[in-house]
Amino acid sequence: MPTVYFGLKVLPQVPLEAESISPAVLLGKSEKEIQELPLLYGNETMQIDDFFDVKVSGSGAELHIHVEGNLSKVKYLGHNMASGLLTVAGPAGMHLGAGMTGGEIRVDGDVGGFPGAGMSGGLIRVRGQAGHMVGAGYIGEKQGMTGGCIIIHGSCGNEAGARMNGGLLVVCGNSGDFAGVEMKSGTMVVLGDVGKHVGAFMTGGTIVLGRSSELLPTFSCSSTQHSVFPTPLRVCAEALGISLPEESEEREYKRYTGDSNQQGKGEILICE
Repeated sequence: MPTVYFGLKVLPQVPLEAESISPAVLLGKSEKEIQELPLLYGNETMQIDDFFDVKVSGSGAELHIHVEGNLSKVKYLGHNMASGLLTVAGPAGMHLGAGMTGGEIRVDGDVGGFPGAGMSGGLIRVRGQAGHMVGAGYIGEKQGMTGGCIIIHGSCGNEAGARMNGGLLVVCGNSGDFAGVEMKSGTMVVLGDVGKHVGAFMTGGTIVLGRSSELLPTFSCSSTQHSVFPTPLRVCAEALGISLPEESEEREYKRYTGDSNQQGKGEILICE
């Protein structure tokens, strides 16, 4: 597998838009060609070489991109990614993996808002905290993520899974307010605490909450069941590095349906 290494040599003082740092753009390019690719820095157009040391090694059809440094102001890493692997050693900025259709992104650090916005495939794994709007749609768009998988090993901000219409979103820590707002389809799991108004305006899909939470009055309890984490799901979770609470096997989950304000057919399963 060919590898392109990016080492941050100049810390951006304003947001740096790096759509160029994606396998879809870099595959097949020489080191010099990569160095000359454009980056938008504020209202200026710069080159990758202005901010990063670049090294290219290996050959093959699948590309591995490795980026190191404080990338908290570097936006759009892995933009429209369709294949390959992107690893980030350090914090990453907003819009990580936006429009992603395939491949895998691994971040060893925190990420900004809108990770996986509008993604339809692939895997994003964040071993840190995430900002607002994880897997959500942009303001004015009718849907968020439609496929793929996002795993946040820490906590995240507000409106995670907003307008979600497919795929899997797992938050191993806590989630902010309005988780799953306007959700249409897919599955969202929050193992920690969840904020206010979870599932508001939900019309479909499933939200699984690992801890008790007060729901909006527009959700009604329809049944009680035992653990929603069957053995196949546990095996899959273990393979992805997700630790499901062992005691959940012995607990009961209450199933709520709603949001009745939207004549919704969504469900929220709460561990009691």
